[in-house]
Amino acid sequence: MEATVLQIEERVKKGDLGFTSMGEFGPSRLHDFRYRPNGTVDAATILDRPEITLYCLEDESRQAVFVELPRDYDLYAEPFMYRPQFTQAQRLLTIPYEGLHELAERMGNPFRKLILMNTTGRSGGTLLSRAMNRVPSVLSLDEPDVYHNVLLMRPRDGSRDAELVRLLQSSTRLLFKPNRGGMDTLFIKYRNCCIEIGDLMDKAYPEAKVLFLYRNGEAWVRSVARSVESVLLSGDSTQETSPFTEFFCHLDDSEPWSAEPATLGDTKARGGKPRSDANPGSMYRLITPYVARVVKSRMTPRDKLAVLWLLLAQRIPGLRGRFCAPLEYLQPYIQSISPMKLLTVVWLSVINRYLELHAQGIPMLAVQYEMLVAEPEPALRGIFEYCGLPAALVSAAEGAFAEDSQKDTPIARDRVRAQKRNLAPKYLEEIREVLREHPPITADFVVPGSLDLARAKQTVV
Repeated sequence: MEATVLQIEERVKKGDLGFTSMGEFGPSRLHDFRYRPNGTVDAATILDRPEITLYCLEDESRQAVFVELPRDYDLYAEPFMYRPQFTQAQRLLTIPYEGLHELAERMGNPFRKLILMNTTGRSGGTLLSRAMNRVPSVLSLDEPDVYHNVLLMRPRDGSRDAELVRLLQSSTRLLFKPNRGGMDTLFIKYRNCCIEIGDLMDKAYPEAKVLFLYRNGEAWVRSVARSVESVLLSGDSTQETSPFTEFFCHLDDSEPWSAEPATLGDTKARGGKPRSDANPGSMYRLITPYVARVVKSRMTPRDKLAVLWLLLAQRIPGLRGRFCAPLEYLQPYIQSISPMKLLTVVWLSVINRYLELHAQGIPMLAVQYEMLVAEPEPALRGIFEYCGLPAALVSAAEGAFAEDSQKDTPIARDRVRAQKRNLAPKYLEEIREVLREHPPITADFVVPGSLDLARAKQTVV
């Protein structure tokens, strides 16, 4: 079996999807690079050389894309694995999905233990990933992006679930490329939206230990708002309009304006349309129904007739393409929604998905960020015990808490702290208004399955 070699001519990744994909933070894709074909090599090279690592899944052409880094480069020493893969890549290698499965079968199961970590984001996930990197037996991967790819590839009707489970199995195997001897445990931290595929990962690796890091809702929104501000002021974004606001305008335009709003715990899917990487509703399931509900409450009778006409025009061959899409017509309404409210719905979406997975019986240990930073040693002991890691190595892992785990990124600690610390009272009220619409969740909600240090147990009911 041969792998196609692509010579990189230019790095062209751009922030075309708003806040979650400003430049280097976007979902990893083959088109992040401008390249030219440069022959083929034996696909076994991918297994033999540790500097060749899985970058993304390109579903349009059904290929797995690998990047080749400099041989002496330590990929695992930096946060957000997809960033150095993009910035340090020397060339690309691609193989079809079937080739990916073939290599994974040839590799076998290379790790003895698998630990998966979901987070709300801004809740100590990168910190814990760095702490795990200090454990000699653990290879810790901070946000490899194939899981993000799978989330965006998943149709709403579940028609590809079996195929995606197999892709997750093969991709996870090929991500295990130890850079030192004695490693037998793979630790993976996801992007926060990847909790959406928690059920698929449970099917792919039911024996895995699963963690969930989360944070007080008001503190989370404040932290994210500050990090967004730091990115905008750092010069990492060149867009004239706020990429944060732009992100939430790329909603699913299938039927959000005629559907009933979803509620917490609503897992019903509408249609089998594949998810779009330009759609925040694909990543945070409560966003689209929330925006639709708010927009519909503000629409005039004239607006409603206009949207109805635009929906009909899209279905008539002679008129299709001659008028704007309903979503485009409604952009002013969407842009008028407070960013603080939208951020709150993002946090709610992640918390809600955890509750759904917990209700399905998927075992997870939830850990509050506030507990982790206030009492790192006992919190780490509880995590290590749950994951089956040696308690004697807790002190080594705890050393990571003295570092800035996101150093040299646009959301590094010093950049974020330089921004305004507190939210204005009107913003706090906006957060609380959204939370009041989604009982029983509150800002300080403690999810079931949370680590309980006071009772020296691993879970609370």
